[in-house]
Amino acid sequence: MSTKQFGIIFTLAGLIICVGLLSIKLNSEGLKSPEDLAAAALEGETAEKDTEVNEKEDDFFYTARSERQQKDAEVVANLKAAVEDKNTAADVKKNAQNELLRKTKSKDNENRIEINIKNKGFSDAICYIEGDKAKIYVKGESINQDQSREIKEVVQNVAGITNLSIEVKK
Repeated sequence: MSTKQFGIIFTLAGLIICVGLLSIKLNSEGLKSPEDLAAAALEGETAEKDTEVNEKEDDFFYTARSERQQKDAEVVANLKAAVEDKNTAADVKKNAQNELLRKTKSKDNENRIEINIKNKGFSDAICYIEGDKAKIYVKGESINQDQSREIKEVVQNVAGITNLSIEVKK
């Protein structure tokens, strides 16, 4: 017997054992017919989707992040269109390129700040950078002075911004 044949036989034996264990588990819980299994599977999927949708709809951070991504994508698309348009004046193209560069850098800094804040122990955070100001939202009940100082250090180290406000959201 070759190693290939041995591998196939071993795999099939493993599958038979798995199917047997699954059968025992399902039959011990009262699922006796295929219709019961299908109904249980659909019930579980529906409950998972409902929970996931409700959590996302109620989550400030999910909504804010989605809105920010849509707004940023629109701004970047408009700036790229201005840069690529042949009829655009040279000074307008240059301003659009500079704004596109600033927007890209700002998006990168926002993402890096959010990651660093999460690494400090917060379950979620969102950052908005507009010019030389930053607005940080962190998820939690409250923050103490040490946590506030850590957030300020993160923002200053990543983006070089000292003018910031921090809000706590549940």
